[in-house]
Amino acid sequence: MSGQFDDATRDLVRKRAGGRCELCGMSLPVGHFRHRRPRAMGGTKRIEASGAANCLLLHSRCHADIESSRERALANGWLVRQSDIPASVPAKLWRGLTLLSDDGTFNEPIVTGK
Repeated sequence: MSGQFDDATRDLVRKRAGGRCELCGMSLPVGHFRHRRPRAMGGTKRIEASGAANCLLLHSRCHADIESSRERALANGWLVRQSDIPASVPAKLWRGLTLLSDDGTFNEPIVTGK
């Protein structure tokens, strides 16, 4: 496997997103599937690379924002380091700081003090 998202994973992520960009929450009739942990040149054999926890559904502006501000994207869990397992790194999404899973679900937003 090259780390591409298959149709089943894309369907899980679409359902998880609920018709919204997962970063900003805007309505999203069509979106971009974005790897949180980027694939290496030529793809990857790591099974989690093609899972739903490694995928975000975004509109083009949020996708471009991740690409243009990689430090911020890493700090917010929109990108994860090659050494990280995507399901173990929380992502700051429109619904809150959330852990994503490969079954297409997410935990309730993580509350981090007031």
